[in-house]
Amino acid sequence: MEKREPTRQELIEEIRDLKERLFEAEQTIDAIQSGEVDALVIHEPDGEKLYTLTGADHGYRVLVESITEGALILSSDDSIYYCNRTLGEMLGLPIQKIISTKLDSYVVFSEAREQLMELIRDSRSLGAARGETLLKRTDGTPLPVSVSLNRMCFEDFEGVCAVITDLTEQKRVEEELRRHRAELEFLVSERTAELQQEIIEHERAEETLRVAQSEAERYGAEMATLMDALPAAVFIAHDVECRYMSGSRYIQELLGLPATANISKSAPPPERHNNFRPMKDGLEIPLDELPVQMAAKGREIRDYEFELLFDDGDSRHLLGNATPLRNVEGEIYGSVGAFVDITERKRAEEELHKAKEEAERRAKELAALMDAVPALIWVTRDTECLSMTGNRVVYEFLGMPTGANVSKTAPEGERPLHFRALRNGMEVPPDELPMQRAAKGEGMQDYELEYVFGDGTSKITLGNTTPLYDATGHVYGAIAAFVDITERKRMEEELRKSRDELELRVEERTSELSATIERLELLNRELQEFAYVASHDLQEPLRKIQTFCEMAQKRCAPVLDTTGKDYLDRVVNSASRMRQLLRDLLDFSRAAAKSEPLKKIDLVRIVLDAADVFEPSIKETGCKIEIENIPAIEADESQMSRLFQNLIGNSLKFRSGETPHIKVYGKLDGKRTCEIFVKDNGIGFDPQYAELIFKPFQKLHGRNEYDGTGMGLAICRKIVERHGGSIRAESEPGKGSTFIIRLPVKQDRLEGI
Repeated sequence: MEKREPTRQELIEEIRDLKERLFEAEQTIDAIQSGEVDALVIHEPDGEKLYTLTGADHGYRVLVESITEGALILSSDDSIYYCNRTLGEMLGLPIQKIISTKLDSYVVFSEAREQLMELIRDSRSLGAARGETLLKRTDGTPLPVSVSLNRMCFEDFEGVCAVITDLTEQKRVEEELRRHRAELEFLVSERTAELQQEIIEHERAEETLRVAQSEAERYGAEMATLMDALPAAVFIAHDVECRYMSGSRYIQELLGLPATANISKSAPPPERHNNFRPMKDGLEIPLDELPVQMAAKGREIRDYEFELLFDDGDSRHLLGNATPLRNVEGEIYGSVGAFVDITERKRAEEELHKAKEEAERRAKELAALMDAVPALIWVTRDTECLSMTGNRVVYEFLGMPTGANVSKTAPEGERPLHFRALRNGMEVPPDELPMQRAAKGEGMQDYELEYVFGDGTSKITLGNTTPLYDATGHVYGAIAAFVDITERKRMEEELRKSRDELELRVEERTSELSATIERLELLNRELQEFAYVASHDLQEPLRKIQTFCEMAQKRCAPVLDTTGKDYLDRVVNSASRMRQLLRDLLDFSRAAAKSEPLKKIDLVRIVLDAADVFEPSIKETGCKIEIENIPAIEADESQMSRLFQNLIGNSLKFRSGETPHIKVYGKLDGKRTCEIFVKDNGIGFDPQYAELIFKPFQKLHGRNEYDGTGMGLAICRKIVERHGGSIRAESEPGKGSTFIIRLPVKQDRLEGI
């Protein structure tokens, strides 16, 4: 049967049908390019067929537009099968030059290249791997990055998905994703060209749609893998009310929630998690003002910063963007937000802010200090000393306005000319001045410099200079501190003249004093010899008086009346007191004379021996004597024994109604002096007599109350003074007394002086 030629009307109908099919194909291509296709219906002879794209595909594609990381896919031979624009911008190369190249070709060092290859092998064998490496840009600058790799297998493709994060700058997410989308549109346009060429053939159109569906599914799988690999907090709201919200693995782990949990703060109460609160400026953010919720209402949110505050007191700062999700009709059905954790950056900024405030405070304090210091402070911040400033004292010293350039090596027109700098009478060349030399790295100490001014006056300074070093150890300037010693130099000259005159007068006076000292020493020796002889020789007649009186008492008692016996008793008692006075006077003269040689002695033993002398009295009165640690000193042992015998005997004699308690202790006052305390609980005395009691023959009580001659404490002072020390007493009536003795630890003086 012959084939019938179609009529004109049939041809018109067929052309109309082809135009409609062509229009539908163009619409399909546009939908594929914009990522708005959810499903396609193809009319075939055996009926209509429905081809669907993954529901999350659109969301994932929008998400990629929001990230700031480089993304790529490696094929089985480790060639770059796919990469986004972000990676190209990171490396400074177009994507066309990156595709099909090896990732390790962008690594700087061989060691880093081996580490990267090890990460790729681990991701293939273990499923995932993460690490850091150093890439290089086309201009040769290094690019530190972190690499997160995940194995990806679907259909007949097996490779590795990688996310590369620029560690020096984690922004520009939207720009990178827009470029990535442009690349996808370019790929889709190529596919569209093929579809346009094959639009007449229904089978080729169907195959094209199947390929598009397969690519969409693969892209969805890639986006899912990418979501898990992204080191960012990604929120995806699946409805405009944000009642259900999912997120990336990072935010789920950050919130401590399972992968299937609803992380929305707008979720129904039974599903809502309350272990964290979103905060901004110290206040909790209302639900309708949260960034993802605002994006679900149609707003584009950019550079939004907020804080997640957890129940355990921890907090994290996030920064990122949020954008609405739209269906093929352009209607909003949800939103997506991508945020990076900037907690560490915020902490660093806070520390930097505090450090800056502290630096500013210290700078102000330093400026105030420099103006307050009564010294000339010079500062230059260049090694040529082209500019030099100083503190207030410098400008007053030079007679220049504050802020003026005071450098002798300043450019012509700025250089001060009204003074010259001299050393040893010669003008110092400008490049040899102390600040100029310090700016070259040569610090100077005790440098003396004279300034001669145009009016003929001069001033002399003395000080130090030191270089200023930067963080790398290079000199970038110098600082100096000088004092005006003009007055001191004048006084030194006057002092030198006065010293010469004084030395002459001292020599004359020394000669006179030497003669006087010799006469005084002779008189002192004669006086001591007289006291010794007088006290010694007078004892003989007293002994005879006392002896004959005692004989008279025994033999003449029967013939004497009561008055005669009383007179005789008084003579005997007076002779006894006179004899005791002479013995004390003899001891007093011996205390001032040279006795035993000075040597190091144990004062604790000396005090113990002195206390043993009074053992009967101690037992009778129940006296308690405490002797604590007393430092050893150089002294005359016999005189120290007499000193403590007198003081302990004095405390026993003048005891109160209480049980006597005597405490002897000492301590070092510095390294050269020993301080000894003899404390009792006796009757005490009025403080006004604290000096009188140390004078010879001075008593505060009558002989009917307490016996004694009044020489005991005078002998104590004479012994202490012989050793180059001092003794004093502190007391109040009824509160006991404390004798304080200060003695040198080592005797470096001439004995007898």
